[in-house]
Amino acid sequence: MPLTLQAQIDALIGDARCSTDDVCRSVGIGVKPCGGPSAYRAWSTVLTDGAALQALLARQREERVRDIARSGELSDCAVVPDPGAFCQRSPSAATGHCQLRPSGGPTGNSSLR
Repeated sequence: MPLTLQAQIDALIGDARCSTDDVCRSVGIGVKPCGGPSAYRAWSTVLTDGAALQALLARQREERVRDIARSGELSDCAVVPDPGAFCQRSPSAATGHCQLRPSGGPTGNSSLR
């Protein structure tokens, strides 16, 4: 059985390993009926092919837009801001994992940079 697009995206992002904030990015996933992403994910430029990720996300958006059009789904139209991403690691660890910044925190390291 082939993997769903979401499973392919999850596999491509993997554990989002990092050693510094510079390799962490955030990217919008999904689509809200009013437009814009429904959520964000953190990913690492160390292990993830950014072009392949963008291609999968584009396919996911296209499918979601078609589903929304078919179902007539409505939304609250609230804008989901990009929180940016950072490298979360303990002081004793050589590597960590890219994480989304907490809500309301400074943004940065978006995939569009």
